[in-house]
Amino acid sequence: MIPTKHGHPDISMTSDTELDFNSALAELDKGLRSMKPGEQCEAIVKFPALFEKYPFPILVNASFLKLAEVFRNGTNFLRLWILRVCQQSENHIKKVQNVDEFVKRTFSVIHSNDPVARSLTLRLLASLAPVVPEHVGVHHSVRTALDSFDAIELQAAITAAEAFASKSEVFAIQLFDKIAEKIQSLSCPVETKIQLLPILKHMGSDAPTAARVRHICEELLEQNFPQALNVQTLDILTTFAEQTTAQVEDQVNLLLRRLRTDPNRVVRIHCLKNLKKLAKKGYLWNKEQTNNLLEITPGELNQIEEALVLEVLAELVTNEGVNSLDLLPDSPVHVLWKTYISANNLKVASAALRLLSHLAARSPVEADSFDLILETNRALESLLLSPTCMEQAEVPIGRTLMTKTLSAAVELGRINKDVCTLLAETLGNRLVDLQLGYTLSSVCEALSFLGDKYQLSLLPILSKVNLCISRFICDVVEEEEKSRLKEQIMVRLCVLLCLAHHGYSWQAESLSTLRLAALHGNYWSTYRIARACARYDHAQVGLEIMAPLDKILSSESRAAYIQGCTELLRSKSMLLSQEGALSEKISAAADCCERAASHLKLVSEQGLITSFIFHEEYLKTRAYFLIACGQLVATLKTLRTAPPPAPAVALGAGGTYKDDLLKCGRAATQLKNSVGDFRRVAAQYESLYESSFDADADTLSQILINQHYCLMFARGIERTALRRPQQGLFSEEELAFEFSPDLPKSLSQCCLEVRKAYDTGVKVGDILRNLANRPDLLPVSHVHVDGIMSALQLVLLSPFCIPRFFFQALQSTTVKLAVSPSSRLGNEPVSIPYGTLFAMTVEGVIQSKGIKRCRMIKMVKINVTNQPPLAKGENKAFDDSKHLSQLVRADHDYFSSEFILNLASPGVHHLTIETALIDENDNAWKTGPSFSLNVRSQDDPTKTHVRQSSTPGSSRT
Repeated sequence: MIPTKHGHPDISMTSDTELDFNSALAELDKGLRSMKPGEQCEAIVKFPALFEKYPFPILVNASFLKLAEVFRNGTNFLRLWILRVCQQSENHIKKVQNVDEFVKRTFSVIHSNDPVARSLTLRLLASLAPVVPEHVGVHHSVRTALDSFDAIELQAAITAAEAFASKSEVFAIQLFDKIAEKIQSLSCPVETKIQLLPILKHMGSDAPTAARVRHICEELLEQNFPQALNVQTLDILTTFAEQTTAQVEDQVNLLLRRLRTDPNRVVRIHCLKNLKKLAKKGYLWNKEQTNNLLEITPGELNQIEEALVLEVLAELVTNEGVNSLDLLPDSPVHVLWKTYISANNLKVASAALRLLSHLAARSPVEADSFDLILETNRALESLLLSPTCMEQAEVPIGRTLMTKTLSAAVELGRINKDVCTLLAETLGNRLVDLQLGYTLSSVCEALSFLGDKYQLSLLPILSKVNLCISRFICDVVEEEEKSRLKEQIMVRLCVLLCLAHHGYSWQAESLSTLRLAALHGNYWSTYRIARACARYDHAQVGLEIMAPLDKILSSESRAAYIQGCTELLRSKSMLLSQEGALSEKISAAADCCERAASHLKLVSEQGLITSFIFHEEYLKTRAYFLIACGQLVATLKTLRTAPPPAPAVALGAGGTYKDDLLKCGRAATQLKNSVGDFRRVAAQYESLYESSFDADADTLSQILINQHYCLMFARGIERTALRRPQQGLFSEEELAFEFSPDLPKSLSQCCLEVRKAYDTGVKVGDILRNLANRPDLLPVSHVHVDGIMSALQLVLLSPFCIPRFFFQALQSTTVKLAVSPSSRLGNEPVSIPYGTLFAMTVEGVIQSKGIKRCRMIKMVKINVTNQPPLAKGENKAFDDSKHLSQLVRADHDYFSSEFILNLASPGVHHLTIETALIDENDNAWKTGPSFSLNVRSQDDPTKTHVRQSSTPGSSRT
């Protein structure tokens, strides 16, 4: 039978961990109490690392109180380092529980005669603004410090004022008069006014105050102030307009007027940058404003300003501002991009090309859209052929511009297959001409996106890809950076080959080129090429490339990881083998998956990577699926080679059996067992899905598709072969054959391997539906056997692509739990008196990191299960456990909840605390840790006394 348990290791804070951070805090406290300044500084700078390792409020609170004491009594040098600790621990400072005591100890320094000490205190209070935003004493001190004549203290006061104004609306409104007075004062230096202006950005919550702020800023623009003050004022007005919809039109008019009249180029550049910000609300622009922008004479602007004008228009078109533009063939916008599309400056040409591609993608007339697409294709080819632009594309700014340009082209290729093929052919023809550089790497990445959208678009350029790989194999690069870039480009070119042949037979030239690239690359490049083969279902090729790596690596853990990946590839290659029976190949493939899981478990135990839970469970579930398929194949083979005996058929035909399936003998029981097996595997995939919070959307889609494969086979056997839905495990509503898993995103947005797996599921559903629509067949006939076998072979031999999350995690989320009270003696239970309620506090910290956030945490669900003790001689006939649950919202990375349990039964109660994460779409993910706690409830003393009195020989003398 297939196992049904799906467990995860506990990740919780035990008593040993508590002792660890207590000892670490004691060691740092010893350093703080030292008389040597060096040891004190060393202890202070270690606190941020301590907070990251043990991010619990009990530690954070005690640590900050100790630091506050040192801040009050220490020197300015120590205060400076404590300030750095507070600034680096912004997320942890919100966990301070004794906030008033912390502020009391640090705030006393504000009355010092030393302006440096007061400035350090003000900056420390600025870091405390999220914790004490409405502290009246701090507000008064900040307002008073704004009148200081000391430059250091004044700058610190401005920093504190901005911090508190961003958190407290009351303070912002009360501060306005003082800020306005200083800005309008002629005695206030311009540098101070520039520093004070950002405070005004936080005064938009009150309508009258916001109007006064705008009036002051407009007055500043009318006066002859330096460009830095004008730029700052324009930025503040744009920020106000972004926050409110009503001021967008007025701000756009102000920026356009300033753009045409201000002779200062720096101010004009900032006007265009602010217009680009407001273009994100393009639906609020009118035709008059866009015409004013287009009427600017090209000769009046430099290249930076020309590029910004084009970027503003491109942003308008992207954000529904296309209705405010005239899109006729001779309209100003078309004249504009035609003027700059062939510019020698990469920034200008890239902006014009992006504007053209956005116009082509959003043109309301189909004929005009196709003409613009052809113009975009020619402009892209011209850009890649321009030596000047390609030279500019190798600098960091040029790389960003080229990436944006190619991204716009890829977005245009999503319109239809013809456009995708056209752009892919244009980019592919330039592969051989481009020199080794970042532009070539970006072109390869763009081709992979186009190939993922429409796979056949890569077939015309395969010869160019092979030629480019062969060229790099022969080239010798000595520079380290160039060598690293060469390896990256070769890997991306090999990915193009794997993507183009996904689901097809390899061309001899492409296969030979891929093997040579893997042979001549370094070990990391070889692994990445094998990984690409695994992701695009080239198991045999990937096996040949990856198998030799485990003998080269010196680390035992890395070798075990490579062995696990090799076994997984061998599992798929065995299914595709032409030798042996299908049942033997399935059994061998399942054994390979189990060996792969054991190898990866070894890697996880040795600590190479923090967690291999997904890898192990994915491989185990894959092995269980293959085992279920093998059992079904054996059953179908039995029906083929050993049909029901003639007496059973005769009895069934004569009406002796009430159930027609009984004449099939043991085969009916075996088919029902297969239904149960596939249902259990589907439950395994569902559990794997719910535990994969950090997985990307394509990985989750592949898990859901595999789950629906299992459900389709279970329903197919139930409906077609057994023919009696009421005898099986499914209701009539569950016996539909529509393959429609609820994918995390639309099918058109999924990757190529997901779309192909989905198509396979649709074909399986069609086969099983055709069998279900044949009521004239016997209960289990050869037609059923052949149909189910063909559907099973279709799934087993279809492309099996290893999901991305198996190799790469875009984000990593860890939850740490702390439960109090807890036993300090291992598994010893916590004792409570009889008749009292047990109060339990559950605290947790969420730690997230990664290159991209797939989903965000909205809330945390905490479940508490109480398993009461059994009385003497009592047999557990039913589950009498009690369940409590509570939803809590995480404050940044910390959450806390309290439970009160009535443990009335004397004995040891087993408590299990489990957590689940709730994302922004209210989906529950069972990835959180669990914590077990034993609580002993004392016996009733009155019952104990009666029991002792009734015992012989227990009477008093």
